[in-house]
Amino acid sequence: EFDLAGVFNGSSGYVDLPNIFNSKVSLTVSAWFKTTGTEGTIYVDWNSDKNIHIQLISGKIYVSTYYGTTALNFTSPLTYNNGQWHQVVVANNIIANTRNTWVDNQLIENNATLPSGTFSHAQYIAIGAQDVGGSFASFFNGSIDQVRIFNKALNATEVTTLYNETACTPPIVENCFD
Repeated sequence: EFDLAGVFNGSSGYVDLPNIFNSKVSLTVSAWFKTTGTEGTIYVDWNSDKNIHIQLISGKIYVSTYYGTTALNFTSPLTYNNGQWHQVVVANNIIANTRNTWVDNQLIENNATLPSGTFSHAQYIAIGAQDVGGSFASFFNGSIDQVRIFNKALNATEVTTLYNETACTPPIVENCFD
């Protein structure tokens, strides 16, 4: 339904979801967010490894992927904390060994090489904060809506379709582009 976004207070609110990933897999995460804050985690799946971590730092989108101790980090050139809705989509393609990031249907990170390393931990998902040594931090201050996790790396056409949708009632995990 529309107008039912999660509203996060920037100090204690988050959504903690159970294990979904047990191995290094291709996946895409999409979320709509709105904030005037400059810092905070939008989405992270974590344990010892971080498969996809989407955060605001100084109002810019920061995306990181860790496998073991190797990381791929990216910071957007623009800020997105203007109080308007923005969509962020991050796609890890394990087969091509690349990551792409879109904001508002614009490709801002193109075929970045994913880090090497192992991935052997169950992953837990948090929306609106990240786990730091067993407690939560980096709380998001604003609204997050339409968080969607796909079990494949979406391509540009599929991201455009997702961006242009007018109605959606997704489950937490779906693959609607097969």
